[in-house]
Amino acid sequence: MSKYLKTTLLLATLLFAVSAVAADPDRGRMHQRGGEMGTQMIEHLGKALRRLDLSEEQKESIHADMKGLRESLKPLVREMHEGRKGLHELITSDAYDQDAAAEIAGHQGQLTTEITLLVSGVAANVLAQLSDEQRAELMAMGEKRRAHRSERSEKMKARHMERRGKREKEAPEDS
Repeated sequence: MSKYLKTTLLLATLLFAVSAVAADPDRGRMHQRGGEMGTQMIEHLGKALRRLDLSEEQKESIHADMKGLRESLKPLVREMHEGRKGLHELITSDAYDQDAAAEIAGHQGQLTTEITLLVSGVAANVLAQLSDEQRAELMAMGEKRRAHRSERSEKMKARHMERRGKREKEAPEDS
């Protein structure tokens, strides 16, 4: 097979893979759950806070903070989604415009910064409202959750390697 043909096939495969990924900009676990960066952290924080023994005053204040954050995030998340759609359209169009892609990427970066600052500010405010004991309990919950995720990840990796090993053993050897 000639070098030109190999290069052409490689490029065609790469373009096919990129277009397959770009064909559905909203796929993946994060989007299936309706999550966006930042909002997932707040969801996890909210679930953990419900497990704490909070006073009525803490509950009301934290609820107001979370509600305000959700309202602030809605237009930003919508704008992020529109940016992803715009980039998808740009990638799949007949004429790719790198300057337009750079403009979209820059705007997405600005939105990411804004979202991160909003979420971190609310999280810091929520944590400031907790007692030392509540904060320690919350941190312990986080450690437990991270350990569980790490353990689950290791199990998945082991299963993957086991399946991969079986496939390699079953594959006919090239002689």
